[in-house]
Amino acid sequence: MTKKQLLFATATLSTVAFATTTAHADSEQVSDATSQVNLQENTENEQRLKDAQAQVDQTTELEREAQLEADRQAQAHQEALVAEQQAQQKLAEQQAHDKLAAENEAKAKQAEADRIAKLKEAQAKAAKKQAEIAQKEKEAKAAQAAKDKAAKQAAEAKAKQAQKEKAASATQNTQNKAQQNRNNAAKGTSVEKSHNKFKTAEKNLNAAKKNTANKQATKNSAQQKLTKQQQAKQAAQKRIDAAKNKLAQTDKTIKRTQSGPGQPVAPSEKDGGALATDYNHRIGTDLQLPRELKQPQDTKATSGQKGGYYGWYVVDKATDQSEKLTGPLSVKQQRELAAYQLRLINSFRRQNGLAPLKMTENLWTSIMDYELNQRGLNKIVDEHSRIGADWQNPTKLFHAGSAQNLGFANGTTMLALKVDILNILTAMAYKDTDSAWGHRDNMLEADRPGFITLVVPFIQYVGDNSATGNQWQVLTDFITYQITGVSDTQVKSQLGFDHEIKPTADAIGPDEMVTVENPEYVATQQALNAANAQLKQANTALQAAQTSVKQADTALQAAKKKQAQSQSAYNQAKKTLDKAIAADKKYQAKVKQLQSKLDVAKKANTKAQAEKQAAVKRTANANTAVKNAQAKLDQTTKALAKTRAELKALQQQITQLNDASTTQSALSVAQAKVKQTKQAVIDAQADLNVAKHHVEQTTTASQGAQNRLAAAKLAREQALLTAQQTVVRV
Repeated sequence: MTKKQLLFATATLSTVAFATTTAHADSEQVSDATSQVNLQENTENEQRLKDAQAQVDQTTELEREAQLEADRQAQAHQEALVAEQQAQQKLAEQQAHDKLAAENEAKAKQAEADRIAKLKEAQAKAAKKQAEIAQKEKEAKAAQAAKDKAAKQAAEAKAKQAQKEKAASATQNTQNKAQQNRNNAAKGTSVEKSHNKFKTAEKNLNAAKKNTANKQATKNSAQQKLTKQQQAKQAAQKRIDAAKNKLAQTDKTIKRTQSGPGQPVAPSEKDGGALATDYNHRIGTDLQLPRELKQPQDTKATSGQKGGYYGWYVVDKATDQSEKLTGPLSVKQQRELAAYQLRLINSFRRQNGLAPLKMTENLWTSIMDYELNQRGLNKIVDEHSRIGADWQNPTKLFHAGSAQNLGFANGTTMLALKVDILNILTAMAYKDTDSAWGHRDNMLEADRPGFITLVVPFIQYVGDNSATGNQWQVLTDFITYQITGVSDTQVKSQLGFDHEIKPTADAIGPDEMVTVENPEYVATQQALNAANAQLKQANTALQAAQTSVKQADTALQAAKKKQAQSQSAYNQAKKTLDKAIAADKKYQAKVKQLQSKLDVAKKANTKAQAEKQAAVKRTANANTAVKNAQAKLDQTTKALAKTRAELKALQQQITQLNDASTTQSALSVAQAKVKQTKQAVIDAQADLNVAKHHVEQTTTASQGAQNRLAAAKLAREQALLTAQQTVVRV
């Protein structure tokens, strides 16, 4: 505790005493006698407090003095430790110096030993080099002699080569002159040249004849095509005249009755029986579409296609004015086709005593959109949708099951696509043996208590991706939901019966008359249009044929002219060749004589040229020998100079190694240094011992001071405790 803290404790004791005195003085309940007694007690208490404070002050001062002594002894101990550390460091440094001096002494001794060893080694090498120099001097002398000999032989070979070259040049000149004489003699006759010209003229004549024949064939072919096109033009004109006459005698429109639900357009007797010209089974407008399925008379016959269902009804293209279809259907088009499918399916169910199926807007839109998207993403073509565990169920009702019918169509208009649907459903209802009547059974899904089945018809556009060659996939989903325990209100809400899609409405009455375009007139007009197009094509082709004939005739005349020119050149070349053959006979004897001289000159020249080449080769070999001898001499001379230089270096090394003053002086210095460092180590060890003894002394003194400080603190604390107890008693 510091001095400030002691004063604070004293002040506290005084305050307590004062508070106690004041408390007793303020008492209004004591008597005068009691007041006298209290006054005496207060005086004694104040004395006891003063004595306690004096004891506290004394012990505090003793503690302060003990603290100062302890600090001084601690400082002395710290200084002794530093001195000991410095002495220890100095001893380590002196020991390192001593070690280094010993190492230097060892190196100096080793250097002296190395000098003596190197001196002996250098003396041995010098003796060996002197022997090598004597041997290399002999080799250099022999190499010089070989080089001189090779140079002499090379000079002789060069002189002989010059002689042979001169002789070869002379024989070459003789041969050249003989060859020229022979050539000049041959030029006296032009048989070969004339023969070549004749062959060329003959070749040109044959080519000209062939070209003329080809041009004649081309003209004949063009003439035949011209005749054919003239006939085609005449035939087209006849068809135009006939069509015009028929149109003049045919009405553009006719009146006829329309079919209603009670009197539909009947299917043909068998699949494939309806033709484009068959009026009874031809459908040209929506008013002629049957609203009910009707069984054909012969369902066993087939058009040759599996599931062949395209031949009971046919579109009347002449009167079909419905929308053209060029790609995926709009929602409006899908709804119109779906309503027609629903009408036909429910008519078939009614024929079989079953309640009609329903189609709601929400369910139809949701499932159609989902299936078209999935079929497109998964590239599903020509097969059923893969509707399993992941099938879209837009309701909260339990999906009890589903089935799907699939057909193929290729209509290019809305009416044509409806006729395709009519043919498809007719086949599925009455000619489904190839599918084990599965399509029919799906359409005739029986009514069951606790279940309800809805129908979702839709069309997928697949373009050219179908292997069947059809661009439409006609699909009908039959979806069954379990409604056991579900209220009618919930069923109505979940299945969307508030927005039900109704089947196609009935057509007009069966006996009402309508005006329609006369099919015969339309067919005749189409025939006239086709004939006019054919006439136009025939005129264009006729003009082209006439141009081809003219061009072919021009080319033929040019070919004939060129053939006549080639014939004239051929005749002239043959005449010239005949003259050349007659003149050639006069020169044959002279040419033979000159040829003999040429043969002799060639033989002599061949020999001279061979001797020349041999001389050139000998000269080259001699020059190579000189070069090799010079290289050998240079190598030997260089080696001799190198050996002499090495000997000189060894002699200088020996001179240096004979001087021992340097290594011996270094050894003396190293030995003196070792002696000096050893004494320094001894001195440093003595200093360290003194420092350690001083540390021991300061440690003892510091410990004594700490003990005295602890006793002083204890005495002050006891005095403070006594003072506090006194205050409490007062």
